[in-house]
Amino acid sequence: MKKVNCRCMANINGMCKVRECKGEIRRLTDCETNPDEAARRYDMSKNLLRIISRGITKTRIRRNEMDFKIEIPGKPMGKQRPKFGKGFTYTPKKTVSYENYVKLIFQEKYGQPNLTGQIKACIKVYFDIPKSTGKGKKAEMLLNLIRPAKKPDCDNIAKIILDSLNGIAYADDKQIISLSVEKYYGDTPKVCLILQEDSGNENT
Repeated sequence: MKKVNCRCMANINGMCKVRECKGEIRRLTDCETNPDEAARRYDMSKNLLRIISRGITKTRIRRNEMDFKIEIPGKPMGKQRPKFGKGFTYTPKKTVSYENYVKLIFQEKYGQPNLTGQIKACIKVYFDIPKSTGKGKKAEMLLNLIRPAKKPDCDNIAKIILDSLNGIAYADDKQIISLSVEKYYGDTPKVCLILQEDSGNENT
């Protein structure tokens, strides 16, 4: 019987993966003259593509799991200086309260991953627009043409956020090798934090 190069749906890189096919050639009757065999091999090819697709999806999920994103609603706050008592120092109540608030938001979403590698942190801070602001100026603020050059300072905002996640998101905030803090105006005040494990030399 005549033999031809395999062109069935299960053929990958010139080599058919179906047991009945021998090497790069097969009997003409396997697919062309047998509708059931052609349908079976077509189903096999679809299943193979589905498996490959699942593998790609899992890889993407694993990479996305390296990014931790939280949104902290409310007026942005900076780390306050320690207070001095009689022979001791203590952290102001507002700072303690805000840090616990950040911890709660993070743990409710991610638990306690306690990352041990290098981390990149991005903080975006959104301030409320004053009620007395005119429509033209408000539009410029929302378009980021006018940015909030006001307190709290960027470094104090970063400190209260990152200190609050010590022992929860990571072992210690010294693991943060890259940090950016950006201030904007927005419809509602909030702080958005993104933590990303540094993948080193891994291609992205």
